[in-house]
Amino acid sequence: MTSVTGSGPIAITSSTGAHLTVPLSALSESGGAVTVNNWPVPADVGNNTRAANWASYLFKQGSLVDAPSVASAPAFVATATVPGAAGNGTTLTVSQVTAQNPSYTSTLKLEVDVSYTVDGLTPDNLGVTIGTVAGGGSKPGLVYLNGTVSATTGSDSPPTAPVGLAGGNFTVKTQGGDSWFVLSPAHSDDSPTNFTVSVSGTCDNFSITVAWNLIGPSQKLSDHASTFSDVIKITPPAGAGFGVPQSATPVTLSGGADPAGSTAAVAASATVLSA
Repeated sequence: MTSVTGSGPIAITSSTGAHLTVPLSALSESGGAVTVNNWPVPADVGNNTRAANWASYLFKQGSLVDAPSVASAPAFVATATVPGAAGNGTTLTVSQVTAQNPSYTSTLKLEVDVSYTVDGLTPDNLGVTIGTVAGGGSKPGLVYLNGTVSATTGSDSPPTAPVGLAGGNFTVKTQGGDSWFVLSPAHSDDSPTNFTVSVSGTCDNFSITVAWNLIGPSQKLSDHASTFSDVIKITPPAGAGFGVPQSATPVTLSGGADPAGSTAAVAASATVLSA
């Protein structure tokens, strides 16, 4: 149902000849039919029908129109912690929102998924591509090369299963079981539900897919900011405090770009709207 606007209120004549007015705030429209809500008139329930019929006629004549939708205010801003195109693979899902007053004390559950792939990798360019320090390389992301890439034989192949964290790093081995290279997390302050690295292709030309997931507990946005600091920065909208975000609809970060020449990498971001 959509609110209506026009030169109101509208006027009707009751069955007893009384002159009645109906405020526009009591009218809503769907499919060209206008209904009357929260407009009690004692002793003559038929007045609601008269008002609805007259309002529907006025709507069809153009005297009443759908009220313009009001844009929701921002609730918070999420920005990828590591600048670069990899941040464009970050999705936020808000659920179980409990609104409070003031709004910054509202609680909610927040799930963050990160998934991105870096293609065209070779033993020679792996370090310069994903970096050898956090945030380094031409395609920075959540992991970087720690050390060097070991030589492989022509019969070696990348691992078929995703590689998980062990001892704080991802030790990638060939299918033959030989240590190939080690990746380190760009940040390691939290405990993600899932954090894996998958390698596909050949040992001479391969791709790396990074997957990261964490579901935060029911808590305030300021607490979520700490929980997810490894992958996103959660901040209030400019000039305002945290709002009460919309629930359920996933929001994906965008606008992230890898460094190019003298131009620094740009962090992906998204604005989550209030309910």
